[in-house]
Amino acid sequence: MLTGVIGQRRLATTRRLPWYLAAAMIAVSLSCGSGRSAAATAELQTLTETYWEWRLLEFPQFATSIGDQRYNDRLDDLSVEDFERREVYRQKLLQDLKQVPRTRLAPGDRVTYDLLRREVEVAIENFSLSSHLLAFSQVVGPHIDLPRMAARFPFETASDYGAYLARLEQVPRYLEQVTALLREGMSAGVVMARNPMRQATYLLREQFEVRIEDHPFYHPFTSFPDVISTAERRDLRGQARRALDEHVIPAFKDFYLFIVNEYLPACRQDIGLPSLPQGKRRYELLLQVYAGEGFNPGELNGQAQTEVQRLELQIDSIQQSLGFIEDRTTFAWSLQNSPSLFHRSPRALVENYRQLLDHLKRRLGGLFGRLPAADLTVVEVPAHLAPRLPATSYQLTGSNSVGQFMVNTLYHDERPIWNMEAQALGDGLPGRHLQQALVNEMAGLPPFRKYLKVPAFTEGWALYAESLGPHIGLYQNTYARYGWLTRRLLAAVRVVVDTGIHSQGWDRRQALDYLAEHTTLPAHRMSEEINGLSADPGTALARWVGAVKIDQLQREAREALGDGFDMRAFHDAVLGQGPVPLDLLEQAVKDYIELKLKSS
Repeated sequence: MLTGVIGQRRLATTRRLPWYLAAAMIAVSLSCGSGRSAAATAELQTLTETYWEWRLLEFPQFATSIGDQRYNDRLDDLSVEDFERREVYRQKLLQDLKQVPRTRLAPGDRVTYDLLRREVEVAIENFSLSSHLLAFSQVVGPHIDLPRMAARFPFETASDYGAYLARLEQVPRYLEQVTALLREGMSAGVVMARNPMRQATYLLREQFEVRIEDHPFYHPFTSFPDVISTAERRDLRGQARRALDEHVIPAFKDFYLFIVNEYLPACRQDIGLPSLPQGKRRYELLLQVYAGEGFNPGELNGQAQTEVQRLELQIDSIQQSLGFIEDRTTFAWSLQNSPSLFHRSPRALVENYRQLLDHLKRRLGGLFGRLPAADLTVVEVPAHLAPRLPATSYQLTGSNSVGQFMVNTLYHDERPIWNMEAQALGDGLPGRHLQQALVNEMAGLPPFRKYLKVPAFTEGWALYAESLGPHIGLYQNTYARYGWLTRRLLAAVRVVVDTGIHSQGWDRRQALDYLAEHTTLPAHRMSEEINGLSADPGTALARWVGAVKIDQLQREAREALGDGFDMRAFHDAVLGQGPVPLDLLEQAVKDYIELKLKSS
């Protein structure tokens, strides 16, 4: 229906014309509007597709990791000039996006528009803050990215191995480029904090102190598919040894010497972002990326402290129900020294997770209307990766058609049984696998949206999924409930410490004191926590903030719909757009509530 002044004028005009001429004018008007909408949609589609192809070309390691094998023989280019060139492209893309009439787009396309524009704008501001110069720490850098690249590499033919060898030969160039970025950062005063960097140097040494046959880069050459002959295997192993001996290991030694002798002494003493140029804005931008828009770090600090107190009361209640009247640290110590609460063998650990996830598969239909076609399997973490991975983790494999719940059996006798149910829910079902597999199977969703980094959504969903245990028969065991609550408590504690370090002026001692008061972590783990939160600010917020938001949206939906609330429909609404920022998620749930109220 035509509305407003323009619509009134058109209707008045049509009353003075024969009906068939009036009808023709209205049809032309509507078709013009439809044509303009179609043009806007086509323009947006062209921009998203062009951007996606540009991203795959520019970042071949990412392309390989998602199953695109066109650039398997290349490593990313990380020179200062490459970053500047990418900035020019993004600036042009942003200008082109601004020319697209957003109001003429359909609702789903508006979400795509908003997500692409946000991603580009954040990348542009990060470049303006010289964030790319912070290219090495214990959580990011070549010592992390390069050893892991074989995990998603398709070692099926001799040419696959040849492409991988070509990457190994590029490692010296790659490390030289990272070195140049760090030197630029030293000149600009954009450097990492010194204390966390010491931990990073220990990780770096592993790249040249290990035997070639035990090196993560050499692992693909320890076994081959049947299609590769014995002679080819011998030749490929020889090439791999030469690549490591002549290229990779010497380059990592040189990089290590640069870090220890030049970069580490130039690092800043303070562990918080305020000690960097424009440190306050850096943290605000990280909050926007990891948590979403509109979050105040001071308010988050206070809210998380309140959550810590609430969870501690629940944990105290569990202790008392089990007959423990001592403090939480003593209680945790008693659990750690109870052999019956740990697994006796790696096989038992893996098998128990397999049984647990089989149980969860059978119960999901009561909580979700849509389930992924991709199956979830339980696998043991390869030995060469075990020292670097947590107790459990998740990945999609086989061109994203199979999910793997990865169990780390290293130190199996130190993996507590009381954490198993929460970890299976969060890293497996209905946590990471359900969310990632569903978005991968969404037809018509632009590829960049499938791989969009929205930590508050993805990490928040994983933590929220842990809270669904009581709905599907878990946490009946008191110890399992204790495990879930302590994981949720640690998530909230990390928010307090992260915001404390980077916005409230906390020093290392204050952060350690808070961890000591509110967790039962051993001293070395607390130190590692501080180093991680210092080197990777903002990431800890995503998990807790996202889970709290989904909890809140579920309560609001229950209150609004009463007896008409359906958990399956609510979860489908939450997951139905793929990963989106929390403000768009909130709008999606409001739309679901409104539609449900209208239909009833």
